[in-house]
Amino acid sequence: MERVKVRIAGDADSGYAFVSVVPAKAKRTAIYIGPEKSIWLLDQDKALEVIKEYGEQCMSSLMGKSDYIIIYPAESAVEIDGEDYLMGECLIMKAENGVKCMTEEERERAFDEYASRMRVVYAGQYGLPAYQVN
Repeated sequence: MERVKVRIAGDADSGYAFVSVVPAKAKRTAIYIGPEKSIWLLDQDKALEVIKEYGEQCMSSLMGKSDYIIIYPAESAVEIDGEDYLMGECLIMKAENGVKCMTEEERERAFDEYASRMRVVYAGQYGLPAYQVN
């Protein structure tokens, strides 16, 4: 069952009306990929909170020759056969005079950059998706 948030407007004399409340979606967002590979869109304030949570262990890498940057905690990266792979959570933003959230079109391009660098790494018989950092 899907939940819908509604607002009741009016009064007993003129009648009541139910109005669905559509949450405002930020026009510019960052892409957050959680440890379990869930994908969330974060506004600028929430994205900066994630970076702050990473603290001194915060790492980053430009995504190829694009204007997009992948930001992650050092514990998310592992070295396999001399290559660094991102196996955990990360944040994707635009590198432009610091870091900024992206428009829908920019998010699509950034995600394409991310997906193009994904590899399958093997731990025994199990293949795991990983982002190749270098």
